[in-house]
Parts: sequence; C-alpha cells; structure tokens
Amino acid sequence: MVIKMKKVITMLMVLCMCTVFTVPAGAVDVSAESAEDFAVKTIVSEMVEQYPLADRITDAKRGYIDEEVREEIWDSVSFSTGNAGENSPAIVSNLMEADEAVIDYSIKNLGEVVSGGQSIGTLYSATGVQKITGDSKQMKEANIEAYLTITWIDNFGYDNVLVEVSGGWRDNWGYLKENQMVLYSATNLNGFGDEETQYPSDYEFTYSNINFHGLCIDAVSYIDVYIPRGAEMYTKTFKFGYSPSIFD
Repeated sequence: MVIKMKKVITMLMVLCMCTVFTVPAGAVDVSAESAEDFAVKTIVSEMVEQYPLADRITDAKRGYIDEEVREEIWDSVSFSTGNAGENSPAIVSNLMEADEAVIDYSIKNLGEVVSGGQSIGTLYSATGVQKITGDSKQMKEANIEAYLTITWIDNFGYDNVLVEVSGGWRDNWGYLKENQMVLYSATNLNGFGDEETQYPSDYEFTYSNINFHGLCIDAVSYIDVYIPRGAEMYTKTFKFGYSPSIFD
C-alpha cells in the first residue's frame, strides 16, 4: 500500500511539472521578441554614437544639410522659437523673417537600419540651435543659446519611430536658469499617440531608446531665465516638429 501511494505521488509531481513548463502551441515567444527589439536598439545606438552631440551642434551652426536627405524629409522638418504661436512654426527650409536670424539647423541621414537582413527604416538626425530671441531686449542681452536634436527612424507610411531627444542651454553670463522642462511625442494624424514630459536636473539632457511610434514627431524645451536688470523671469522656448505625409 505504501509503494502504491509513492507511485501515485510521483505521478502527480511529474504531471504538475509538465503542466508548469509546457508552453501552449501558438504562444508568443517573449524572449525572442525582446531579443529582436534589443538587436534593433543596439544597432541604432551604435549608429547614433557615430554622430556625437558636439558634431551635431557644429553642423547646425554651419547650416549643414546632408545631400542624402530627401527633399520631402527636409520640407517636413520645422524648428521655431515658439514666439509666433502654436500654429506658426518656422519651417527650416523657409524660415519666417522673425526666426531667420536666430535659428541655425542641420539634417543628416545616418543610414539605413538593417536587422536580421530586413530594413527597419532610415535613421535621421535633425539639430537646431536657437540663439538670441527677438521677444525682448532683456533676452537679447542674456544671449542664452538653446539647442535641440531629434533622432528618428523614418518609414514609408505611418510608422516613424522617435529614437532620441537631446539638447540643452548655454550662456556666457551665468544668469539664473531654472524650471527646465522637455516634452516629446509621436502621434498619428488625429493627434493620438505616445508622449512624455521630462524635467532635466541639469542644463543638458539626453533621452534615448524612446521607441515612440507615429506619423508626426514633436519635441519642445522650456527654461525660465531670470534677468537681473528687469528683475523678471522670462521663458525660453524651442520647438521641433516633423509632419510628413503618409507617402514620405
């Protein structure tokens, strides 16, 4: 009787182990999916590292536009100071008069992203440098420079991927600067999608591996600057927008 009971217990243990470790047919292999995502992120990170932030800012200040950037990509990119209103962006290829003297920019094709023999899309980087703003004499005197660089994978259709947002603020006079804030998003034609708000603790920031999917990509940075002469606080705003058609 004891022997029979041992056999029953042993069979139950084996059955339980089989139940726990057996994966049903058709189940998603999470480890394989994660490995593929990790491979793409690794490839993209290596490509981005080949174009350091310092080089991007230098290219922006000299107005470098990579000849490998298609015209429809260039035409879909905008930078603006934010002073002209939400619906009046300064298109980089046709800057508004108010922004022409205060924004330098560059766009670079970083190459095709290929993983497992398949093309994921083309990696682009756009960088803008906002010099003095024209909204006040005090801000002109402060001469605080803002820079913003966005990296994304561009695909035909709706599925563009926001990869990285970097930027910061520089000035030569040591003005008090605070309340840094950065917003970025990837949305569809109706404005729905992923968005994030960050609060940098320093005057430089980099947010990598964002992986937001959408047709349109936007980013904006804010910082408050205290101007002693007027004893007032001014907000410096810098915006980026990428709004292609579904055929770009």
